[in-house]
Amino acid sequence: MPPTVQLQQNTPHVFPHKGLIALGVLGVLLVLALGAWQWYFAKDNTQVSHADFYQEIAGKNPSFVSAEHFVAQGRYAEAVQQYETALAAAITVEEKIKIKVLLAGAMIQSGELAKAIPILKEILTLSSDPLTARGRATAAEGIAEIYSRGDRSVNQEIFTDEPFKSLLVPDNFGLTLRYLHEYAASIYPLAIAELRIANWYGAQLPKSGSVTNLTETDIAEYAATARQFIAVADYDIEYMQADGTLVADLRAAKLARANAIAHLNRYGDTSLGKADDAFKQAIDAYATVGAGEDGIARYYYALFLMQTYGAEKRADIQTILAPLSQSAYRDAPVAELLRNARHVAYNRRFPALIADIDSGFRNFLITIGWMEADFAS
Repeated sequence: MPPTVQLQQNTPHVFPHKGLIALGVLGVLLVLALGAWQWYFAKDNTQVSHADFYQEIAGKNPSFVSAEHFVAQGRYAEAVQQYETALAAAITVEEKIKIKVLLAGAMIQSGELAKAIPILKEILTLSSDPLTARGRATAAEGIAEIYSRGDRSVNQEIFTDEPFKSLLVPDNFGLTLRYLHEYAASIYPLAIAELRIANWYGAQLPKSGSVTNLTETDIAEYAATARQFIAVADYDIEYMQADGTLVADLRAAKLARANAIAHLNRYGDTSLGKADDAFKQAIDAYATVGAGEDGIARYYYALFLMQTYGAEKRADIQTILAPLSQSAYRDAPVAELLRNARHVAYNRRFPALIADIDSGFRNFLITIGWMEADFAS
């Protein structure tokens, strides 16, 4: 069972912006606070499962069922309409939060980012009941997801009020994003939020031959913090694996975990396993959704191999990315990810790095809109 208390009461919503040392301390404090959730996780066996709650809504709200069918088919615009109808029929606060979370998620998938933000913010104010903590944390993580897409005009709407105004670090996209993930994790220990925090810490670690300004103490603390967040996230992963209605969240968590393990592996730490195994599990999880859906997991696996081994793993990279030549991938989520990467210099360099040794992947990028100049810039 998931924990039944809310971490919000123990963790401030406003995080100080006082440099990396303060941020590292904050991360450790969050891990210690999340440890309390683990105790409740093991202790409490009385809460109604998410699956039971999900089934209860589906049984009395036919529009909700229709919306879920549309989501399963990737027809998000139609799902939005059905979720809105289902919301009008919702009675309890728990039902409203559940449906609003799904409504906002469908809006994000259909590109209606600006419309999703006020809905997600409203969810955060609807309840303080521990039983709704997961839904509220999911809403906060949804805002982090919107911010991660980098649409400046949309992102301005995120930081118009508290607690989000205090989470904005001017001119530091990465730290702001980490603060948003930490805010979500402070409400409820969502695996996806915790693993994205772990990714931030892991990304700071020096790799073989790289230069860093971090002290040996800082490096050890960052590695330990990344490991701790991954370990805590595994509790939520176990919960989702036992619950048949959280498969989409579980897939995302498996990919985030693979990326977090990849950072540790590149640093030389294999104490939590090998990234190769974690990426293969993520690919398998996404492959069950439908043709082309495993593309993002394949891309990140190939990127890990490229950044870690370079051309030495050329054959493996080509094998992993070979399916992208199929037509199903041109309209899959990986195509949107890579199209968006093209417009940001920092993000553009990673696909271009792989394209240097994989002509098939280079051709895929061209079919989805990349230009020759993008590979050189």
